[in-house]
Amino acid sequence: MDMKKTLVANIGQRDLNIDVSQVSPEHREMAEGLVGLIKQKPPEVRFFGRKVLDAYETLGKALVAPILDPVLASFAARGERLSELVLVGTKQEDKKFLGGDTFTCGEVLRRMLPERHAAVMDGALVRVHIVEGPPMDLNAMLPCYGKLCDGIAADRVYAECTGGTPACNMALVLKGLEHFGERLEILHMPEGAIAPTRLNVVGYLLRRLRRTALERLTARGDFDAVADDPAYPDSVRHLAGAAAARMNFDFKMSLHLLNKAPEGGKGCREEQRARVQELRQQARELAGSVQEAVRRELYWNARLKWRRGECADFLGRAWRLLEDSLYELLEPVVGGKGKENFKVRFDRWINQQPEEMKKYIRSRLEKKPNATDMPLTANIPTMILTIKYLLTDTPQRLRLDRHDETFREKLDNAINNMRKLTELRNKSVIAHGFEGLSREVILQNAGALKTEEDLLQCLATLLAVRGGAPGEDPYAVYAAAVLAAEEEA
Repeated sequence: MDMKKTLVANIGQRDLNIDVSQVSPEHREMAEGLVGLIKQKPPEVRFFGRKVLDAYETLGKALVAPILDPVLASFAARGERLSELVLVGTKQEDKKFLGGDTFTCGEVLRRMLPERHAAVMDGALVRVHIVEGPPMDLNAMLPCYGKLCDGIAADRVYAECTGGTPACNMALVLKGLEHFGERLEILHMPEGAIAPTRLNVVGYLLRRLRRTALERLTARGDFDAVADDPAYPDSVRHLAGAAAARMNFDFKMSLHLLNKAPEGGKGCREEQRARVQELRQQARELAGSVQEAVRRELYWNARLKWRRGECADFLGRAWRLLEDSLYELLEPVVGGKGKENFKVRFDRWINQQPEEMKKYIRSRLEKKPNATDMPLTANIPTMILTIKYLLTDTPQRLRLDRHDETFREKLDNAINNMRKLTELRNKSVIAHGFEGLSREVILQNAGALKTEEDLLQCLATLLAVRGGAPGEDPYAVYAAAVLAAEEEA
C-alpha cells in the first residue's frame, strides 16, 4: 500500500500573483489593475483573489504561486506524489482586517495547482481550510490548527511554513508536532531559492525531548519505563531492561539482556565498555548467587526503592538486610551450624540462657505484663534485644573483632532504631496488614532516625556486619550506560 502523504500550506498575502507579461495585450490593463490591489497598503488580498477567480479562464496561464510552484516541483523532482493538499486561508471576524484575508487566494490555488503539477497531484484531494480569528495571535491560532490537524490522517505530513503569518506558521509547527510527531516534516522556501529547505526541526525537538525524558527517568531509576518505550533504540532498551530486571531480583534475565547490549559510546568508548563489562560481571555474580554480591544488591536496591518512593518494597528489602545481619551476628553465639536450621537452634539456645538475660529481653518486648514466662523465639525483636544485651554484657561473643568501638555503637543504634519499625512493618502489606506506607510515616516511626540519610546509613551499618562495603551505586552506573548508549544511537 502506498504511503499517504499530505502537504499543508499556509497561504499568505504573497502566495498568489500575476505575471503580467504572460497576459494577452487586450487583458493586460485588467491584470495590472488586479496586481495593484495587492501592492497597495493595506493590500486588498481578499478582493484580489475573488476577482482572479472570476477571471480564471483569462488569467490562468499567467498566474504565479511563488512559494508553492517550486515546492511542488521539488516533490516531482524527488519522484514523490501527494495524496492530499490542504491550503490554509484566513477569514477574519474583525471587519477592519477583512481585506487581508487569504481564503479567496486559496480557492484560486485549489484550482490552479492540480492542473500545473499533475505529476505530483494526480488524484490528490485538494481542499481549502479556513481559519477564523486574528492570524497574528498565536493563542488564537493554536486551537484552530489543532482542529485542522485532527482532520488529517496521513503517514507523512509536510508543513510548508513560508507563507502566512508567523503566528500561523508557529501554530502549524506546534500542533503538527503534537499530532504527528516524527511523521511531520517542515518545509521552508527561502527567498530566491529554486527548491524548499527541508528542516529537521521536528526530529531535533523530539530527540531533545526524548533525551530530557531519558535523563529524568534514569535519574529516578525508572528503567522499566525506558525499556518499555519503543521510541528508544534496542541498545538503550536492553540496558534499561537489564537494570529493571535486576531491580526486581530477576538476575538471569538481567544477565541475558546485558549480553544483548553492545559496548561503546560516542566520545567515551573505553569508559562505556568498562561500564558494561563491570555490569556484566556483577550480573554473573548475582545470577550465580554469590552471597556478597547479593547482599550489596539488597543494600543498593533498598536505596533505589526509597528514592522512587516505593516504600513497601524499601521496607521489605531493609528488613531482609536486617534479618541477614542478625543471623550473621548470632550464628557463632548459638552454634551448631549445619545440623539444624537457625531458628530451631536459636529457640533452644535462648531459652537456656541465664534468667537475667531473658528478663532483660522480655521486659523490653511489647507483650502483656503477665507474659513474663513466655518462651522466647527467633523473631526480629527478640534477636535485636539479644544482640543489644550481648553488646553490653559480653561483646566478645559477637566476634566483632574486625570492627572498632565506634562501629559497635553504630550497630547498637542501627538495630535499636530498626526495631522501632517492627510494628509498622507488621501492619503493612509486606507482613500481616494493609496499612499504607510513605517515607514520612517510616521516618516518624524510626526512633531517633530523623532524616533519610540517617535511615540509609543504618542500612550501610547492617551491610558492614559481614565486612562488606557498598561499593559504587550500580544503578548510577546503569544510568550512565543508558545515556551513553542513547548518544551513540
